[in-house]
Amino acid sequence: MTEEGNSNSEYITNYEFEVQFGTGIRISFSKVSNISSAREFEVIADGGNNNSMCFAEKAKRRPDTISFQKGIMQNAGSEVLPWLAEGLKINEIMIIVKKEGEMKNIFFIEQGVITNITFSDLNALSAELIIKTMELQHTGLVQHNIT
Repeated sequence: MTEEGNSNSEYITNYEFEVQFGTGIRISFSKVSNISSAREFEVIADGGNNNSMCFAEKAKRRPDTISFQKGIMQNAGSEVLPWLAEGLKINEIMIIVKKEGEMKNIFFIEQGVITNITFSDLNALSAELIIKTMELQHTGLVQHNIT
């Protein structure tokens, strides 16, 4: 128990996640960072009266960036390696968060573009493709909580 009476099991720990690109390519990453999305707003004053300002959403000037690290795919390297490249536009990206095998959360990105990808050394004795880092610029992130 912590100072406030909460047990450590209530914190987000020991979660598993997988990333699905497009219609079925799944890659397990050890870390996903920059899971965020931002919107830009413009403040509009109503006539000469500044007491009733309105907010209007502006078009985004810059895409959001998400970073995937240490990805592993078993027995699919020859099919996926030519497919993953800078400039590739990917539709429907899902980050599925699980705890004890049960889905808890889904982060959904409608569309993104790979801007940077770094692979590990190739090893003829292993059937794994390891992606060191992959950065993707995207149109926005939507979170779906599953209860």
